[in-house]
Amino acid sequence: MKNITTGIAKGLFAIIALTLLISSSYAQPRMHVEKPMYISPEPWAIDAISVGAFDNYYVTSVAGGMETDICVNPANPLNFVATDNRITGFFGGGVQVFYTVNGGVSWAGVTITSNQGDPAFAADSLGNFYLATLNNAVNGFVVYKSSNGGASWTSNAFLPGGGIASIDKEWIAADQTNGPFKNYVYIPFDNFSVTPAGVALMRSTNNGTSWTLVSSSLGTSTNNPGADITVDLHGKVYLAWNGPAGTLMRSSTDGGTTWGTTVTCDSHSQPGTSNGTRYVLKNNIRVNGMPHIAVDNTTGSHSGYVYDVFPTNPPGPDKADVFCATSTDGGVTFGTAVRVNDDPGTMDQFMPDVSVDNQGRVWVMFWDSRNDDPGNVLCDLYAGLSTDGGQTFTNIKVSNQTTNPNVVLIGQGDANYIGDYQSISGKTMTFPCYSGQNNSRADYTEYLPDYGMSFSKAVDSISQNGAVPNTVFIPMMGNYSGTVTYTQTVVPSPSPGTITFNWSPSNVKTLTGTPDQIVVTPVVSATVPLGQYTVTVTAAETGGPRTHQRTFNILVGNFTGINHNGIDVPQAYQLFQNYPNPFNPTTVIYYAVPKPTFVSIKVYDVLGQVVATPVNQVVQAGDHDLNFDGSNLPSGIYYYRINADGFTDVRKMILLK
Repeated sequence: MKNITTGIAKGLFAIIALTLLISSSYAQPRMHVEKPMYISPEPWAIDAISVGAFDNYYVTSVAGGMETDICVNPANPLNFVATDNRITGFFGGGVQVFYTVNGGVSWAGVTITSNQGDPAFAADSLGNFYLATLNNAVNGFVVYKSSNGGASWTSNAFLPGGGIASIDKEWIAADQTNGPFKNYVYIPFDNFSVTPAGVALMRSTNNGTSWTLVSSSLGTSTNNPGADITVDLHGKVYLAWNGPAGTLMRSSTDGGTTWGTTVTCDSHSQPGTSNGTRYVLKNNIRVNGMPHIAVDNTTGSHSGYVYDVFPTNPPGPDKADVFCATSTDGGVTFGTAVRVNDDPGTMDQFMPDVSVDNQGRVWVMFWDSRNDDPGNVLCDLYAGLSTDGGQTFTNIKVSNQTTNPNVVLIGQGDANYIGDYQSISGKTMTFPCYSGQNNSRADYTEYLPDYGMSFSKAVDSISQNGAVPNTVFIPMMGNYSGTVTYTQTVVPSPSPGTITFNWSPSNVKTLTGTPDQIVVTPVVSATVPLGQYTVTVTAAETGGPRTHQRTFNILVGNFTGINHNGIDVPQAYQLFQNYPNPFNPTTVIYYAVPKPTFVSIKVYDVLGQVVATPVNQVVQAGDHDLNFDGSNLPSGIYYYRINADGFTDVRKMILLK
């Protein structure tokens, strides 16, 4: 937003404005061709952060300015562009946009001219990308365009006109249909030249070549700006903003020329509490209730559904939750909003965004402090997944490293800043893009949905001329379906002798959206030298970019008369997903402890009531499986939580009778 930068920054922006040479004619902005400076793409093995069973990935490992945005190319679902407020030039990391053409296997960067940030991407039906940014030094905009997947960009600087002299947060959307408005691109923004602030709209009817002001006030906004916009598969445009008492929306069926009446999507308060100037959470970290909207552009059973996702301070002790209101009639009416985050506690959930993929799955990303109860400081990135048109959401922990907002925040006088938004986008696969993981301002992403990998034994002992199986657990991050082939290598390669591997039932696994497992058995010949060997297992999907690697070690020795399980000690505390899930009425909960310790495992219902305590005692070091019987419980969603020597984790399971 406007106060990201200091007064010095504003002065520098004024200098930059002189170089833009903006035409006095708003309809004929000056075009400028950017000369790309490429960053060499990094291979997957460098970009992956492999912690636990799932991988996260760097979009860039260089720290930036937060407020990430990402966009997929509708003509190529493996092509994404992403950036953050590093484009202002005041946060380090270069003034760069990043792009991938291979589904995130590698990312490259290209330098653009600096601006005052608030990046927002869109893509049209031809595969052109647009990047809208503020240019507050002259109260205008800079829109960049790429026609080659993000590899190079042209820039177009212009003013809104209409006497508008004070603007803030813009978003952008492009018509992706083949209809009469297929060349249209829309930019809503907040007009602070009027009181109260108005929701204004710029429009291009020629793929971003020129822009005109459609309206200086399509509605009344609040001091928490950000009017979001989306277009459905028939070219209908939806515009939503944060009104005085919740989310308001208008729609247009003629390319933005005229607009229907204002509809209330949901009435709600702002998230957090007021510090007298802003709404804040935690350590005076600013938050806002700006809505984010998406529409189902598939031809499935939820085609045309409109989703309004927003954070709010709900009734009760909770200070911030994420909700979704859904319209099934093209934005005419909205149903009662449902809570997206499904945690049983009162920790913070905030800064959401929403995307609908080409299967009609609704993905909502948000920061979540449920795993820091009662501290309510540390955050993990979570995703809510709905496959029933926004009626219910399953929550997924996306980030595999925690962030402490107090480490990455930037002080700004009236409140601390970690960004006002973050973004999610995708078609065949969905990428959230976010900053802050592992206390870094680098930019990260993850495949949604995805499959993971872990082993029942991180270290195993095998005698010469012996064989010992190791279970490969395959947890799910969302309802991933696909065929995955598992291969392995061993280092060092033994000489003399051989270490071969048997897979059961096969090294090719068809995954259908639920957790699964296979077994790999190292077979050691009689002449293999004694010592330690590292086994690397690679899991690669067929026809897609997802590839994951994990390792386990085998110790080859003379273990005659010794039970090999006696030295199978896990490296860390872990709580695994129960299997099967859903279940009726029994399931197995797996957990691991690296040393003898007191372990408590409790099962909770959706109201947070303890319904069972299957473990409450000292257990020995090792991998453990717990048979849980839900015969005496009704069908529904349950949570099981482990506490062991300061380690805590929570998983969800579903009992279906």
